[in-house]
Amino acid sequence: MKEVIYDLGKSVRHNLQKISQILNSVLMEGRQSLLCDPNPNSSANSEAARMFNENKQKYYRRVREIVEQSWTTD
Repeated sequence: MKEVIYDLGKSVRHNLQKISQILNSVLMEGRQSLLCDPNPNSSANSEAARMFNENKQKYYRRVREIVEQSWTTD
């Protein structure tokens, strides 16, 4: 039983590392970043794209609020 639990934990850690690497490469690496340099002309969220184009300060404030809410959501 200990071996099964150990193998499961090892597999979960390995998969979490893969997810972390993917997120890091998609969101943070390179000159263009989805977080720092969004493309409002190809958006999945038209409201966010409009806010980004019309009022960047409001856009960044709203992004910050959503991220902070996600930290406290169970």
